[in-house]
Amino acid sequence: MVREADFNRICESELAEIARRRRRYLGERPRAEVKGRVVIVVDDGIAAGATMKAALRATRMRGPKKLILATPVAASDTLRALNSEVDEVVCLEDYQYLGAIGVYYSDFSQTSDEEVVAALARFPPAANPGRQGAAPGSAGRRSVAEDERSCGFDRGVTR
Repeated sequence: MVREADFNRICESELAEIARRRRRYLGERPRAEVKGRVVIVVDDGIAAGATMKAALRATRMRGPKKLILATPVAASDTLRALNSEVDEVVCLEDYQYLGAIGVYYSDFSQTSDEEVVAALARFPPAANPGRQGAAPGSAGRRSVAEDERSCGFDRGVTR
């Protein structure tokens, strides 16, 4: 059992890391508008599914036309549980006893910050006339932090 003080310390640390990565990876890049669009949320593999569930709920709140979950490998029971969060699931293989995601890859090494930044730079944000120049988190829109809090990433949520 994790003590509340330890949980809060870990939570603060993880939220700080999320903020660091967001700044490093996205900088001033505008948040993608998903309202009314087909959105595909991709994961390299899904074991317990808690993070994916939060990501799907945060995305659903932003009003996509269709929400699709795509993953090459997942735990069968987790996939069934996540099915109610999406309009469609694409999964190449699912297993009753999944084990570690890394065993399904010949190379499951960590992607560096530099690789992420370089990949994002290759695909600049597309012009989106529907945005009308609104800044991320501007009036009438929820910020990423608000979405994370409402999906269980706030302090005090036990896992």
